[in-house]
Amino acid sequence: MEKVLLLSPWQAEQAGPKALAGFDAVMTGSEFCQNELPSAKAAAALAGAAGNFILATPLMTDKALGGWERFVRKNRSLLAEVVVNDWGFAGFLRTQRGLKISAGRLMMRELALLAPAWAKDFIRRHNILRGEADRPDLAEAAKRLGLGVSWHGGYVFRAVTTYCPFENHFRAACALSCAGRTLKLTNRQLGQDLFLAANAYFSKQTKKVPASAARQVFRPAGSGPA
Repeated sequence: MEKVLLLSPWQAEQAGPKALAGFDAVMTGSEFCQNELPSAKAAAALAGAAGNFILATPLMTDKALGGWERFVRKNRSLLAEVVVNDWGFAGFLRTQRGLKISAGRLMMRELALLAPAWAKDFIRRHNILRGEADRPDLAEAAKRLGLGVSWHGGYVFRAVTTYCPFENHFRAACALSCAGRTLKLTNRQLGQDLFLAANAYFSKQTKKVPASAARQVFRPAGSGPA
C-alpha cells in the first residue's frame, strides 16, 4: 500500500529528508482552509526530497482562487497530484493537462450523494483518479465510482466553517493563529468529543483501513487532525 505523509504548511517549512523517509509521497496545503497555501520554497524542497509532491486544496472564495491557480501554474512541474474540494477549482485543474486529481473529503461527500451517472461523467471529464476517504461508506462510494481509495485514519472530518474560531471573525485574511494548534471541544449533548483544527471540526476515527484502500495518509506523531 502506498504511504503518504500529510504535513501542514508550517510543518512543511521545517520538514527535512529524515521526516519523509519511508513514505512514497508527501502532501501539504489544506483541504479546509484557503489561507494554508504553502510557499513555493517549501513545495520545491518537499518535491525534491520526496519525489512525489501532492497539493491539498480547499473550498475557496473568488479572491483566494487566483492565488491557488497561480501556485499551480508556477509550480506545475513539481506537482504529482492535486486533491480538490472546490468544484470551481476543479474546472481550472481540468485545463492543466496530464495532472492527476483526487476528490477531497468534502467533494467525496458530495459525489457520493449524486446520481452515479452524473458523478461518473464529472469524474471522467475532470480526470479524477482517486477519492480521499475517512469513513467506510465514502471508501465504498469511491470504489463504486471507479476511483482509487486514499484513506485518512485517526480522525473523521465533520464540518467546515467560514468563521475563524481562533481569531473570532469571518474575514478571509488571517494571521494563521491556528498554526500547530488543536482544540478539544466537549459537550454532553454531543455524545463525543470534537477536535478543532484550522477551520474544520473532526471526531476520533476508530475504523480499520478498508481493504479497498490503495493509499494511506499519515500525519506526524502528535499532529492534529487536519
